[in-house]
Amino acid sequence: MNKVKRILAIVLAMAMVMAMNIVSFAAEGTSSITVNGLTLNDGTTLKIYRIVSFNAAESKWEVADWAKDYVNDTTDPYSIDWNGLSQVAPDQEGIVTNEGSYTFTGLDIGAYMILAAGKETAYNVMGTATYAYDNNNNLIGPDDVVISAKGQGYTVKKDYSADNLVTDFAKIGDTIKFDITTVFPSYPDNDTNRTFTITDTPTGMKITSVKVFVNSQEVDSTAYSVSELGIADKEVTVTFSAEYIGNSNLHAGENVRVEVTAVVTDSNTFENRATSNKDNNSTPAIVTGDVGSITINKKDENGNTLNGAKFEITLNDTVLTFVGSNGEYTLKTDDVAGEAVSEVEATEGKLVLKGLGAGTYKIKETVAPEGYSINNAIEDVVLTTGEKAVHDFEFDVIDTRLSELPSTGGIGTTIFTVVGCLIMIAAAAMFFVSRRRAEK
Repeated sequence: MNKVKRILAIVLAMAMVMAMNIVSFAAEGTSSITVNGLTLNDGTTLKIYRIVSFNAAESKWEVADWAKDYVNDTTDPYSIDWNGLSQVAPDQEGIVTNEGSYTFTGLDIGAYMILAAGKETAYNVMGTATYAYDNNNNLIGPDDVVISAKGQGYTVKKDYSADNLVTDFAKIGDTIKFDITTVFPSYPDNDTNRTFTITDTPTGMKITSVKVFVNSQEVDSTAYSVSELGIADKEVTVTFSAEYIGNSNLHAGENVRVEVTAVVTDSNTFENRATSNKDNNSTPAIVTGDVGSITINKKDENGNTLNGAKFEITLNDTVLTFVGSNGEYTLKTDDVAGEAVSEVEATEGKLVLKGLGAGTYKIKETVAPEGYSINNAIEDVVLTTGEKAVHDFEFDVIDTRLSELPSTGGIGTTIFTVVGCLIMIAAAAMFFVSRRRAEK
């Protein structure tokens, strides 16, 4: 984040420098400032500005001209508007680093402001002083300083894991893995309330397991706790232990990945959103998906609705079972309560099958409405994902009256009727002829 959102409290060392009214001459040499706790591989831009310098000739501190409107040197210690300083700091080429720390070297004695901005991480303004004061001989000398970057927010991202067989189009009961990625936060050195939590909120899903990785290494489950698993639509929170967070910012800036395994429980859609207590996103990281359906309209040749038709649905040579009634059924899974049936019935001319995923579904009419013939020519229904996705498919299945069987266009059964009658007439004639002969 390139925008500084909060100011940093004046560090103790800085306050001590600004509070000094009488200072002895400074020893020769330069100082360094090491900034730890930067987000790894985040292309962090660092900028350093000297706000106050030490005039050894006159043995006094001097505020930089560009900073005078934001530093009040009449107070003890100096009053500093850090946020104002960060906005007017003179242009200076930043130092880009993908590492977790960076050291500025060759610095003169003084008070410095450091601005840091990563692609995914926002940092507080940092301030420190590069001096050491020797009470025995009243000397101000250069000192090497180590500070921790104070991240004020870390972007949380969420996406499907790479090893999924299904992602944004799934059937009810499918298992899907998600990856939540963020950065382990850094904490001020005197922070006694070090907490770090990552929360995943499912809708139309239940989370069944969680794994945590820091710097690509799976973390032992003793390093964190997980709230209750296996309940549909219930948020699950990963809470890192105080022992793992520690007091030394050991993990600050390290990449964090939480692998979430969830099962689809809704027959229409599903959604997953991730946040953390260190999240600087204005909106949560959200992943959404769809669950498919097939709708059959049962009609006669004149478009009239028909009741009483029953069907059997097959996917990958397996007859599917459903739960439902009144023409609306949901694919049977452990999360769908009710008696499972393999034969589903249309009501008022309509049959809706929900909770389906990608695949080729074979539709077989097992019972036709009374007075109608079974339609044995129903084409397969293909639900697909991708660029030309088909998640919901609706079509008509037409039945024909038994008394109105369609003609093939030829003479049909007429020839058989005529031939049958001729055979009967010939047989009768032969019978009477043979009887007369016998009587003679």
